[in-house]
Amino acid sequence: MRKDIDLSFRKHPLTGDLLTVTKSNAINQAMKNLLLTEYYKRGFNIEVGCNLNSMVFELYSPLQQQTIKDLIKRCLDNLEVS
Repeated sequence: MRKDIDLSFRKHPLTGDLLTVTKSNAINQAMKNLLLTEYYKRGFNIEVGCNLNSMVFELYSPLQQQTIKDLIKRCLDNLEVS
């Protein structure tokens, strides 16, 4: 089971501990963080990331759509943990 800290950093009302996200929500949060991270932004591992931010204001074309798909696939394949 996958478990991670909720990035809203809200506290549990009774215990005061940070809230956690589990299962698919934790996976979605991790994937979002990876895809929004640019290369060289994590000093300890410069190969982590995806340059999706550079594609935001480009004109839409089928070639750009395929490029975005390839970027996402490469990012997730590089960091796939079995």
